[in-house]
Amino acid sequence: MEIRRAELSDFEVYKKLFDGDEYDMLYRPIESDIKPQTDAKDWFGFDEETLQRFAEEMERTMPKFIETLNSFNEERIYIIEDKGKVVGFFEMLRHGAKKWKLAYCGMKNGYQKQEAFTNAIKLLLQQSGVKIVDVCAVYKSCERRMERAGFTSIGGGFYRIEAEK
Repeated sequence: MEIRRAELSDFEVYKKLFDGDEYDMLYRPIESDIKPQTDAKDWFGFDEETLQRFAEEMERTMPKFIETLNSFNEERIYIIEDKGKVVGFFEMLRHGAKKWKLAYCGMKNGYQKQEAFTNAIKLLLQQSGVKIVDVCAVYKSCERRMERAGFTSIGGGFYRIEAEK
């Protein structure tokens, strides 16, 4: 497994992984984590206009992708590869000197096992300028995944991992 900085040619696979709920490693709950909801409006408590704005913000487009690639000091997308094939991505936002928030992570089926995720996190911590990574764990299953990958709780649902010194 390897990790590298995203390139323009990665857009299609990145978008597929981002848009596919089944690939999400941070915010996809297992069934026992959530109560069934009949309507997203009821679940979030937002009106239609607000939900539409969220949908527009979450849509990944080529211009947004290019903007992120060009703002490497503030936002980063890393591509996870195995045997020359793209198997996942990390999208991060800077919030300190060498401190990053892991905002999104998508990994293809077969690479969603704990071992692959843990290995990818270790590779992430080896990237230039990445010494601390924080993540917000929304569901218990995500909390367990983070803990198994070496993250520790820093309170309020946030978890942190630091590169070895």
